[in-house]
Amino acid sequence: MKKFLISILMITLMIGTALSATACSKEDPEIPEGQAILVLDLDSDSDNGVEWEYKQSKEIFTVQSIFIENEAVQEGSGEMQEFTLIPDKAGTTTIEFTNATTKTKYTYDIEVNEEKDKLEVKSSTGEVDGAEAEAPEMINDSY
Repeated sequence: MKKFLISILMITLMIGTALSATACSKEDPEIPEGQAILVLDLDSDSDNGVEWEYKQSKEIFTVQSIFIENEAVQEGSGEMQEFTLIPDKAGTTTIEFTNATTKTKYTYDIEVNEEKDKLEVKSSTGEVDGAEAEAPEMINDSY
């Protein structure tokens, strides 16, 4: 448990230092202190074209993405692509993460309350090469 908390702390610190240079959004949003966010880490290998793309059914999140060497978290691992979802408005959306190289897709139904301080993943599904798979858990956090 202690290693997990240290890993989360390290990832959070890396996000803070890298957000301005690596955002997927048009511009870096101002994130108020205490803002609820969701974080999703997916295995990737940007050097070999293993990268993730996403799309939202309703644009309620600003999505930022950074690449992190897994060795910072787990020795001997490759690279992760970390997505941070920052709510811009209340509502419900379906966000789909796809990786064409690995033929993998993860889908999440997410609800944001009016105050944008509570984010709930209502459901998640996964698919790898056409077969059902478990979707990685999104981490509920605050900035």
